[in-house]
Amino acid sequence: MTRKEYRDQVGKFRNKYQKGINDLFIWSEVAIISFDHALEDEEFLAAREYQVPSRTSKGSVTRNKKQVTQLIRGAKSTGLNHSIFAFLIAQGEAFLHDVLRCTLVYDNKRLKTAVNGFDHVKSIKVAEIVDRRSRSELIEVIVESELNTLFYARPAIQFRYLEEITGVSLEEDLKAEWAEYKASRDLIVHNAGKINKIYLGKAGNKSRGQEGDIITVDRDYTQAAMANIKSLIGKTCSQIQKDLK
Repeated sequence: MTRKEYRDQVGKFRNKYQKGINDLFIWSEVAIISFDHALEDEEFLAAREYQVPSRTSKGSVTRNKKQVTQLIRGAKSTGLNHSIFAFLIAQGEAFLHDVLRCTLVYDNKRLKTAVNGFDHVKSIKVAEIVDRRSRSELIEVIVESELNTLFYARPAIQFRYLEEITGVSLEEDLKAEWAEYKASRDLIVHNAGKINKIYLGKAGNKSRGQEGDIITVDRDYTQAAMANIKSLIGKTCSQIQKDLK
């Protein structure tokens, strides 16, 4: 990969992920409008039988008007926001993975960069070596192994790695916001949204609530997260490209 190809690819990552977040905002707005329309549609809300996923041929359930109304209101206030937010964080993680992978493939020597708190891949299976057709394939295997290890680490270490490997310098507040977003996502996915000590430790001074509270992930919070993650993406890519000029 040439210097120009690397610079161009970083620009493509910015366009791809910022566009993806904008698209996420648009279709989620459409979904909310659709929920509002559904709540006004008496025919749609009428009792009916719904075909649901099932391993048998009799996968159907019945819901009356009151039940369907409650489902829609619950989805609008909570379920949809949780789903959108979880997908948003996945996009942020995918961007960080892609830009780091691209950087390490572009300049293999950066794999040797010392990063405080992170243990680099120190060994690789013999089979991984002999089964590769070229040095470039082997490097890609090492890079993937390195990143798989990295993304199990705390966000603070991930950012330390990002800054050391790419040379970027991000605002402390932006990094702290990202750490809290990931901690909130983990609560939604793994703890039914209930704040615990793990969340409080990960979120630090950005924590939102006390142990035992249910974390709030509403539309305003999600939109603020969208803006901050787009900023994180833009600043990372701009700094990399500026250094390559």
